[in-house]
Amino acid sequence: MNAIEKITEEILQRIQRISVITSMPAKGKKTKRVVKLSGRHSLLSRKKIAKTLTGRKLDEIHKKAISQAMSQQWQVTSPAMKTHVVFNLKAFCWEKGLNYSAMVNVAGGRLKHHKGGWTCKRIE
Repeated sequence: MNAIEKITEEILQRIQRISVITSMPAKGKKTKRVVKLSGRHSLLSRKKIAKTLTGRKLDEIHKKAISQAMSQQWQVTSPAMKTHVVFNLKAFCWEKGLNYSAMVNVAGGRLKHHKGGWTCKRIE
């Protein structure tokens, strides 16, 4: 454990100790309230999560599952007016030699078409 990790651990322990504050309301009963530091997790929790995920490797099956879960349906029209219903726009753009971000801009209305007439819109 190097010096930076020791200092970080000490700071995290201090924050954990002061995160629970006892206050006295007007009625005279003692209540505990937790000071919310930031975000969903405390600094100590974030450090533990980062430590467990460091060096983690995903296998190809897991990568494909993530890719499929994040993909959406798109309706892409070619310059020859042929309509394609696509589930993964990035893979389709890679196959056809199109720019993915330009196609997303076409779908969002920021561009009218891409590379000679390719248009795109998201299917809900």
